[in-house]
Amino acid sequence: MGIAPDDERVRKANAAVETRAQTIVRRRRLRKILIAVSLMIAIGAGAMFYAWGAHSRWKAAEKAFAATALLDQSATATTEQKAQAWHNYFTQHGVTGYRISEARQNIAKYYNFREDAGCGLNLDMVWIPAGSFDMGSPDSENGRSSDEGPVHRVTLDGFWLGKTEVTQAQYAKIAGTNPSFFKGDGNLPVEQVSWNDAVLFCQKLTQKSGKNYRLPSEAQWEYACRAGSTTAYCFGDSDSGLGDYAWFDGNSGSKTHPVGTKQPNAFGLSDMHGNVWEWCEDWYHDSYAGAPVDGSAWVNPAGSYRVLRGGGWNNYPGYCRSANRNGYLPGDGGDTHGLRVVW
Repeated sequence: MGIAPDDERVRKANAAVETRAQTIVRRRRLRKILIAVSLMIAIGAGAMFYAWGAHSRWKAAEKAFAATALLDQSATATTEQKAQAWHNYFTQHGVTGYRISEARQNIAKYYNFREDAGCGLNLDMVWIPAGSFDMGSPDSENGRSSDEGPVHRVTLDGFWLGKTEVTQAQYAKIAGTNPSFFKGDGNLPVEQVSWNDAVLFCQKLTQKSGKNYRLPSEAQWEYACRAGSTTAYCFGDSDSGLGDYAWFDGNSGSKTHPVGTKQPNAFGLSDMHGNVWEWCEDWYHDSYAGAPVDGSAWVNPAGSYRVLRGGGWNNYPGYCRSANRNGYLPGDGGDTHGLRVVW
């Protein structure tokens, strides 16, 4: 018996629908395959570009290391130039990992020296590399004072800075006296030192050592304290970790403590926060408007005060912030006033 015309039409319609469904499925499969192939090509190309970029960075680091090592062997390059060169290499190429351990060893070799001054002074100095930073504090910083602004960009040359505050033993070797209130351990920071006393100490140290020692400029001090940080303290914005880095009113027991017993900052400097305030070369101004931007001291007189930085054993955390400033008469030598030297 033959197929009725209506049944034939239904069969053909069903066949057409099935054909279209199969076509859609094949197209979808093809689309997925094309997408997968495209992704594989893109990933492959990206990997090739990444590999090429990594290779280029590696070659650049290799070339820079060779150039820095050549400078390191130069008889005419100064210690400061060699130290700065290794710092620049580490900053620019440390991410590659190329001979970084060797670079670190060279940095350590040049970034520290011990000043003897012909009298067994044993004053450790640390090389602070050249760079730029934003001096002052933003309006949002907790505990900020109005004299910490306006924030301004400062660019400095490298310099040598005392690893710690000057100790009582070191001060006595140069000045011939120990004016401190908290006497005892010779490694305690010297205090009851006025700005005038601090300047005289630097002058005598210069005579004995042949190097031009002086008090740091305020910009040098803050740059060294921050050690690359942009936060309230060298370790972050919260004062919860201050006890690891500083002697202050929360842990000092109302007295000074031997220098270098707290954790140093990223430059290897100890007691930049707390223990004793440190004199700077600058006159105190109540605003940074018109301040030098080259790292030099602001020496044009403004009032009667000289700058102190860092906070002391009797201060609450906010006074120990990197940007906090203080000013005292140059003849004032309280038991919270000490110094750190630079050349």
